[in-house]
Parts: sequence; structure tokens; C-alpha cells
Amino acid sequence: MLRRTFQLLLVASLVTGTAWAATDPFVGKWKVDPSKSKLNDEMKVEVAGANRYAITFAPGFVDTIVADGSDQPALSGTTLSIAVNENGVKCRDTSPWWMSF
Repeated sequence: MLRRTFQLLLVASLVTGTAWAATDPFVGKWKVDPSKSKLNDEMKVEVAGANRYAITFAPGFVDTIVADGSDQPALSGTTLSIAVNENGVKCRDTSPWWMSF
């Protein structure tokens, strides 16, 4: 009896989840339309000394970090990482991003 109840609950959950996902407009493949998109997060990276880089997000919003590949605290509670290798400079930003409609 318990097994049968569990099976029915499992099937009901799968059917409900599938029906919900089919009607959710956020589920599926997304394609960026550049004519309707606006890039509002640009970074400018400049050398700020030996193994240090200054990253400018906007006038007055500058982070200076050491290029050792480690995550370092940055503006607005994010972290930044810069690593230098033979292929160039690799920047990583863990800031959250949002989509607006």
C-alpha cells in the first residue's frame, strides 16, 4: 500500500513538473537579440604596478587587485580574480547578473 502511494505521488509530481515547465516562459533555449540588448557592464583593465591591475567599472568605481589568480574581495560584495599566463590576462568576476524585460 505504501509503495503504491509512493509510486502515485512520484508520477503525479513528474506530470505536474512537466506541465509547469511547459508553460514557463523562462524554460528553454534563449538567444540574444543584440538590437534589443544593452551592455551596461563594461570593465577597463589597466596595469597598476608590478603584478597589480586596476579594474574600472565606471567613473569612481575602481578595484585594484594582485594578479595571482586568487579570488579577492571587490566592490558590491563580489570577488575578482586575475591570472597572467603566456596567453595573456584572464579576468574573472563573480558578480550576479540580472535580466530585465
